[in-house]
Amino acid sequence: MTPLERAGLLAYWDDTRLRGGDDWYDEIDRALRAASVAVRFISQDFIASLPARREYSHSDSVGRR
Repeated sequence: MTPLERAGLLAYWDDTRLRGGDDWYDEIDRALRAASVAVRFISQDFIASLPARREYSHSDSVGRR
């Protein structure tokens, strides 16, 4: 992925960009709406997490599958 990033052909966002005090829902919403593609990495912990399930559902609602 690094060569694609350096060439300006790829950019990614993940939740490590969230900082204390950020409205995580708004930040995730903004990132999903700006994305052409959303890639989901799903683990057992993810499936068990209510906020993560909401994020997954929301990405579907804005057409990012």
